[in-house]
Amino acid sequence: MLSARINTVGKRCTGIVLIVSCLHGCSSSPVHSSVDDSRANMISGTLIIRPESWRSDSDRRGHSGIELGYEHQSGKGTQSLKTNEFVQYGSDVRLNGPQKLSHDVSVDHAHIAYNRLMSFGSHFQLEPAIGIAHDEVNIESNGMGSFLNNNTTGDTKIGLRQTLTGVTLGVIPRWNFNHYFAVELPIRFGAGYSSRTESVTGTFSSHSNNGLTEMINPSLVFYPSKNVALSVGYIDREQSVETAITKSNIDLSFSGVSAAIRVIF
Repeated sequence: MLSARINTVGKRCTGIVLIVSCLHGCSSSPVHSSVDDSRANMISGTLIIRPESWRSDSDRRGHSGIELGYEHQSGKGTQSLKTNEFVQYGSDVRLNGPQKLSHDVSVDHAHIAYNRLMSFGSHFQLEPAIGIAHDEVNIESNGMGSFLNNNTTGDTKIGLRQTLTGVTLGVIPRWNFNHYFAVELPIRFGAGYSSRTESVTGTFSSHSNNGLTEMINPSLVFYPSKNVALSVGYIDREQSVETAITKSNIDLSFSGVSAAIRVIF
């Protein structure tokens, strides 16, 4: 009798364990689309306008101006999905694990900012800027997809275009060797917000989305003339985009060669 009760309790416990395991292991969850590319080169251009009335008699107090900036950077990456993980941007297609995905990403950034140039002695300069920025992140992911509308599967490409508007804050410490060459360390932080996300299939989300950017860009600068600066350097960019709770966020880790032109009036 005692043995039968033990066997019954054992079977019940085993059943409970199986149910809990299934609930834990059979549930799927969206994962971040992660792209890490060490050959993601960047091109950028900056126009700075310094009206004569905004110029100070003291270099230390600084010369004010309006800064217009643009950046473009693109990269590629692969990502392995585990069982019960998936990537999804819209409401109609899901890339389920286990499988390896490939991602193509481009980032375009534009801003208008208040700029101030301050000089400390004949060599060192500090150039902070603060303003309004607009970012557009485009990602395309390739893999085996599940079409949720008709319950079929097949090779497919899904994508997302996320636009973000927010603030940008940057500073450039610069050491001028002479009138022709300098080294500088541009650092920029950005925070953006968007109320709408668009997938490549035309699906829209009204979830409030946020994005953060951190960028550092050590560079060597050449001045062919007083008003033009050409620079080449190394860019390191970390950017994240938060989408809807039930969809995949985007995490970018880009680094590579940078080339830039700055024109000052």
